[in-house]
Amino acid sequence: MNKKGFVYKIDDNKLEVILMREASCGSCSSCGGGCSPSTFNLDIENSIDAEVGDLVEIEYKSKSMILTTALLYVFPLIMLVVGILVANAINFDINPDLNDLFSFVFGLVFMIISYLIIHLIDKKLKTNQLINIRKVLE
Repeated sequence: MNKKGFVYKIDDNKLEVILMREASCGSCSSCGGGCSPSTFNLDIENSIDAEVGDLVEIEYKSKSMILTTALLYVFPLIMLVVGILVANAINFDINPDLNDLFSFVFGLVFMIISYLIIHLIDKKLKTNQLINIRKVLE
């Protein structure tokens, strides 16, 4: 998937690119909802020696972005539930009134562990360029 945008700002070796976000329903305007695309910013490494005002094209693979999104949002939720289920299965000999609270805290610990795992995976993904950028000559 490709998107074009303008380099808005350069800070050290990072580019801030302004991209147009397409409305989710498209641009047919048949519903009369008045959907209007908005802009969003993307910070990316300046590997192409771009200057402020340059038109650039951002390319990313949809499959990689979907997997990354699932990793960031679904994996911690799964770990939270697994932590709660593990705590309930262990059934520690504690006050029954505190059992649910203990299970929830145990689930939060599992969720924190998931964020640490994501952080380790993120270090490996940085070397595996998921997003490519190139200058557009017009």
